[in-house]
Amino acid sequence: MKVSKDSKMHLKHFSPLLICSLLSADELPDLLNQSQHESLNLELKKSDSEYNILRKSWINPLNISYTHRKNGGDNAFDKTTSQTLSLNLNQDVFRSGGIYYAIEYAKKSNQLSQDLQALAKQGKIVQALNLVLQIAHNKIQIQKQNLLIKNSELDISVKRELFLEGGLDVSILNRTLIELNGYKNAHVELKKMRVDLLTTFATISELDPYAVPPFNLKAISVDEYLKHNLALKAQNTKILQEATFSKMTKARFLPSITLSAGYNVKTTKAEDAFAKQIFGRDEAKSYDVGLTLNVPLNISTFNEIEKSKLAHLISKNDAILKKTEEKNLYFAAQHKIAMLQEKKLIAKENVTLYSDLLAQIKEQLDAGIKTEQDYQMMKNTLDSSALDIALYEIEERIELLALLAKVDNEL
Repeated sequence: MKVSKDSKMHLKHFSPLLICSLLSADELPDLLNQSQHESLNLELKKSDSEYNILRKSWINPLNISYTHRKNGGDNAFDKTTSQTLSLNLNQDVFRSGGIYYAIEYAKKSNQLSQDLQALAKQGKIVQALNLVLQIAHNKIQIQKQNLLIKNSELDISVKRELFLEGGLDVSILNRTLIELNGYKNAHVELKKMRVDLLTTFATISELDPYAVPPFNLKAISVDEYLKHNLALKAQNTKILQEATFSKMTKARFLPSITLSAGYNVKTTKAEDAFAKQIFGRDEAKSYDVGLTLNVPLNISTFNEIEKSKLAHLISKNDAILKKTEEKNLYFAAQHKIAMLQEKKLIAKENVTLYSDLLAQIKEQLDAGIKTEQDYQMMKNTLDSSALDIALYEIEERIELLALLAKVDNEL
């Protein structure tokens, strides 16, 4: 079995560089189905709405009230109808920086939401790619399992003849039969896994997973991985958000100035015809404007400020921990890939060895020394080792995709 050149990746020894996938829209089809796109778009719209609400949260509403009232009594002049329209506004115009920090907090919160959305979208696309690789891996596993079953059946055929001739103990034949059953059961489990993988893939994509084209791979250093890490970017935005919230909290307990304004119109008219001729219709207008200086004195002032400062410090510490975690994940992936490379090297050596043995068996088969069964068993073993190489290469890509899910690129 030949290994595709497109799928070959080389990671020599323990290089400080790790091969990582960088995919562009030009290289890959749209992996996500319409429902997945709609879900992501709705989340973005929701985030924008929350931002607009938060950005304007410092602006108080203009209160408009309308009152319609009828007054009655024994006296004709007591029977009146009045209508009152009032407009009132109480708005902070100065909060010792609180207004500015409220707007900045809205911006930082919106940026954090966008960062998390980018990470979520990246994760969805990488999930689809990961399933594509797992499905390809499963397909090769099934092919390899078929080869193991064929070899076991050939082995049983040989051992059955030896047993019938009295040259083999029955326990050896039984062990071989048990081994065959194990291969067959594993084959059934692999087919079940294929159904599960295809079902999961169908929930996020409408594409044929077997038709998704291969994607390019590019080396990335640990510094670049950390620099373009979406999770770290979101955590750094979280620090800025908490810092702004801390300043906004402090401003709540500092002096503020409130503008108060009101406008009222009241119309009164008599209901009785005689009274209406005498008094007619009365209309009164009034307004008021004022500034209020507020100095809040709250027993929990320092506790609230301290709490917001601690939240800021926690977010900074979380960023340090997250960076350490991501760095460890990077080197763990590098270590796993290095081990897979070692396994692949062993498989390649086995392919070379089995190829030489197969050539020798072919010569002995032509000479009548070896049987067709011997040749077929060795050929199946050779093909199985070649499949091991392909399996290890896919496993490398799966490791890389786990990192790609957090790398900022053009997916």
